[in-house]
Formats: sequence, structure tokens, C-alpha cells
Amino acid sequence: MTTKASEGELQFPGEIKRGDHGDDVKRVQEWLCLHEIHVGIDKDFGPATETAVKQFQSENNLPSNGVVTSQHLMLSSSRCGMHCRTSSPMASR
Repeated sequence: MTTKASEGELQFPGEIKRGDHGDDVKRVQEWLCLHEIHVGIDKDFGPATETAVKQFQSENNLPSNGVVTSQHLMLSSSRCGMHCRTSSPMASR
């Protein structure tokens, strides 16, 4: 069951890029950290976040332009889900 709050987190607002601020940027920064691309989580899409996004794009054979699209989040989500399912200690129970 999803709540109104979680439904909002699942929606993609469009491109997220340098100069953007807020919860959408925070979500991108959190996803990057989940993929072991360490960046500060400050809700500010500045040069460090842009560099981290380009790293993620490069590592996943995507155009490295520093702009996050729904394609990036779907790819990130599917890989995170695979990792979480295979590495969770609860998965073997």
C-alpha cells in the first residue's frame, strides 16, 4: 500500500539539472550514494552533484551530460532493486 507521501516520491518531475534545488535533487543525491557515488546530500544540484551524475552516466553507458532524466532513475532503481534483493541478509531466509 502506498501513501500520498510515497506516491509523490515515485513521480518524476522532468529533467533535474545543475541549478535545481529541493527534494527532487535530494532524491537524486540519495540514489547516487546508493550506487556508491558519494556526494553530499544538501538538496542543491551544484558542480559536485553534476560531476557525480556524469560519473553515473559514464559508468552506465549513458550520454554524460549531467542532466538526470526519468531513464536514469529507472535504470538506477532497477539496479538498486537487484542489489538489494541479492545482498540483503533477509533474502536468504
